[in-house]
Amino acid sequence: MFVVFDMFECESVTSHTTLTHSSKLKSLNCVCVFHHAHNEMTNIQVREDEAEIDFVIKMYDDGKLTRILKDLRPRDEVMIRGPRGNIHYKGNGVFRLVSSSSMRTFKSINMIAGGTGLTPMLQILRQVYNHDDDTKTHFRLIYCVRNSDDIILIDEMVRLDKNDRIDVIIVLTGKDVPKDWPGISGKMNEALIRKYALEASSSDTFNLLCG
Repeated sequence: MFVVFDMFECESVTSHTTLTHSSKLKSLNCVCVFHHAHNEMTNIQVREDEAEIDFVIKMYDDGKLTRILKDLRPRDEVMIRGPRGNIHYKGNGVFRLVSSSSMRTFKSINMIAGGTGLTPMLQILRQVYNHDDDTKTHFRLIYCVRNSDDIILIDEMVRLDKNDRIDVIIVLTGKDVPKDWPGISGKMNEALIRKYALEASSSDTFNLLCG
């Protein structure tokens, strides 16, 4: 089933594209259809009080979907179908795995994200920051990009990192790392993950990867 949304904004690479609909939304992963192009993308937030969802979409000049998105204007209509996905975050460290219909509670959650793979992680972290009241669950995001110019939503990650339950680690993996870069640099490999991730061998640890 497809639902028609009105597009209110269509901005640049690092900004939100905001879509609205008259009904309340509960969505994790949506399929957007523009003419005959389609792609799967993850929205970063559902605001139920305003019936809005936010997307972060990186534009590619030769992309089948994004070159159509680039030409959209406010009040243009798009169709979205969803939700899709196997992992649902229920809050306070509880995850529902759709494929097995099981509920699991974890005390440590590692999130390893590359590029726009940040978006599903950010959706969970916003839930933790804004709604979770469990002070024992610990989230650690390891976000990897080639260059500092590729970092998206840096202000938001700084804000999330101030939460006692959330750690944000940004890793530059490219060759040209600025001399004044205050973060971590190097190849994303097993050694780096072992050094910076939360203890991954525990049954109380959940590891998420997107990139």
